[in-house]
Amino acid sequence: MIDTALLLGVIAYVLFGVFLVEVAWSQMRTLREADEARDGKYPAYRRTDRPEKWSKWWFYPGAVTLLPIRLLLLVASALLSYVIIKLAVIGIKPGAPLKAWYRRALMTVVYWFLPKAVMLICGISNTRRKVYFDYSEYLGTGYQETQVMPERVSTYVSNHAAWTDIPTMLRHFKIAFVSKAEVEAMPMLGVMTAGIGCIFVTREASDLERNAVVNSIVERQI
Repeated sequence: MIDTALLLGVIAYVLFGVFLVEVAWSQMRTLREADEARDGKYPAYRRTDRPEKWSKWWFYPGAVTLLPIRLLLLVASALLSYVIIKLAVIGIKPGAPLKAWYRRALMTVVYWFLPKAVMLICGISNTRRKVYFDYSEYLGTGYQETQVMPERVSTYVSNHAAWTDIPTMLRHFKIAFVSKAEVEAMPMLGVMTAGIGCIFVTREASDLERNAVVNSIVERQI
């Protein structure tokens, strides 16, 4: 005879998975409703997985089996990364460079561990490749002959379609982000983003505050 507690646990697990997929589906509305007029102008940056063709019912088998345990593993990975970053930045001012070797070593662990853990738990795999696009309309005819490509790229401009973009960028480029100021005040996430050197922007900032942010970005490119 099936144990009552076990049966209730399985039912709760399944219902939790259904709840998670319903919440996620409602939050993905902007992704599922593609703007063809906009996306067609930027083919190098458009999504290729056609989210407008997704069906919610495709997600239910995974939702009732894997989603809850994946969520718990993600939380555990985030907590471990938070502890490591907290140790790396303890005793220094927010935004200050990590000069000590042990601080940099701890951050290297985060850059190596967190993106891989998140992508493995979520079942995400990707590769990095160059995509060439003709920007003559914006840069003029023959720009490729006169364009000088830098040896080291200091700033990346990218679209941001989902939270999984973050571990993807961290994994391939080991970068810091320009983020909205509200993130800095979020529990745990604020410490983690500040620890990797993110620059925080107030969207309603004055010209003076915006210039200060721009100067911070420029200084990091030197």
